[in-house]
Order: sequence, then structure tokens, then C-alpha cells
Amino acid sequence: MFIRKVFAKAPVAIWTIAVLFLGLIASINIDSFAANVSMRLCGATTLRIFAGIVFHSLAFGSIMHWLVLSTSLLLSGLVAETALGRAQTVSILAIAQLTCSPIFLALGDGCTPFLGPACAAWALGGCAVVTTAMSWKTSSILVKVYVASVFVSALALAFEVPEIRYPEAAAFVLGVVAALVVVNRRHKSTISQRANGT
Repeated sequence: MFIRKVFAKAPVAIWTIAVLFLGLIASINIDSFAANVSMRLCGATTLRIFAGIVFHSLAFGSIMHWLVLSTSLLLSGLVAETALGRAQTVSILAIAQLTCSPIFLALGDGCTPFLGPACAAWALGGCAVVTTAMSWKTSSILVKVYVASVFVSALALAFEVPEIRYPEAAAFVLGVVAALVVVNRRHKSTISQRANGT
């Protein structure tokens, strides 16, 4: 019952985590996975940019790194997905990855292990901050504490190295802007429907 409730609130985050987990298992058991799929390839290929949103391997860090990313995706998804909608969430994650990953590739040496799905996680974190801020009075204390920690973490990106700081900060800002657009459109649509109904 609990798992069903979680999945109902954050299906996009759950599916993303599941795919990332498969990538992690593959990287542990298949020697060529990291080199061929997780993109230790040199050069900013389109495949390399896109693959990071759906694959995670030990090339990106460690099992702990996967756990941190997955936790971030899940918690942010639980906070933001209901307010945004499934299709909008998928779009935001994909756009964040495709937009912000090239920043990492441009700043790196071209042969560095790929950033992975961190851009998607930061974008969803930005969405969570916005959706909570716009419903602050009705949000629980736990949600408020979580989004506050996300916001502080975003500020802490200022102390990261440039190849990490810029793409992740850009993804966070993109998530904030995208969530503002989606929530405002939904709000206007609701007002319009009420006006037409009266």
C-alpha cells in the first residue's frame, strides 16, 4: 500500500530511479558498460549528452552517489510531481539534461566520466522548491525542511568546481523557471474554468 502511494505521487521519479538502478547493476557486472554506454568516450556526442538522464554507472562515482541521486529524485518527485503533472515532469527532466549536460562537456576535458543524471535531479529539486513555496501554508514541516535543504544545497554549489557548479546550477534555475511557468498556467486555467462555470 505504501509503495503504491509513493508511485502514485512520483511515477516519473520512480521509473527514472529504476532505470538508473539497472544501469548501476550493468556497470557492476558488465566490464564494457561504462566505456560503451555510460560514456567515457571522448568528444561531446549527442548520445553522450542524452544517455546521462537514463544511465548511471560506477563510472559516475559510486553506489553511494547513486543512492544520493535516487533519494533526491524521489523526495523532489514526491513534492513536485503532483503539482506539475507527469508529462510536464518528464519534459522538464529531459530538457534539463539536454540543456545543461553540454555545459559540463564544454568545461571538462572531453574524456572525463559523464556527469550523469545530476542535472535532472537538480532540475526536479528546483521544481520542488517552487511548488512548495507556492503552497507554503499548506505544506508540511517535513516538506518545508526538505526544500529548504535543497535551496541551501543549491547555494552551496558556488563552492564546487566549475564543471560541476555551472551545469548543476543551470539545471536548478531551469527547474525553478519551468515550475513557475507550469504552476502559473495551471492557476490561470483553474481561474478560467471557474469563471466559465459561474
